[in-house]
Amino acid sequence: MITLEKFDSSKLETAAEYIQKVYSNPTWGEKWTLERAKKRVKYITSNLTSLAYTIKKEEDIVGFMFGKLDIIGEDDIFYLDELFINPSFQRKGYGLQALNKLETELKARNINKIELHTIDDDVKFYNKCGYTKSPYIHFEKKL
Repeated sequence: MITLEKFDSSKLETAAEYIQKVYSNPTWGEKWTLERAKKRVKYITSNLTSLAYTIKKEEDIVGFMFGKLDIIGEDDIFYLDELFINPSFQRKGYGLQALNKLETELKARNINKIELHTIDDDVKFYNKCGYTKSPYIHFEKKL
């Protein structure tokens, strides 16, 4: 069983190292320097509406989950910016457990929706967790 602990800056280095490990694997194929990863974590955890968690199994840090609260129309939402599990702890159900705990906490705050974007390789995971594809389409343009 995992626990969610409120993220604090003492875990910044570990979170940045996990970003490097997770996103450099062939599925994602991204290149992260430690400094860029630290900047990312600082950026997404410093917003007034940020919710940030360290995911732990006993004393082991297995991953991190970062996002922000928002209001869209009639919905009070949580936008999940990042959920990443250290590769040595992946495929053990910790991501699913973390999402379940997050959902319980968000319901207690009267948040009625979670939104996120991901890559095709992770669709099965989110479907298994009860998420459905939204009608929104994500666009990007390289500058």
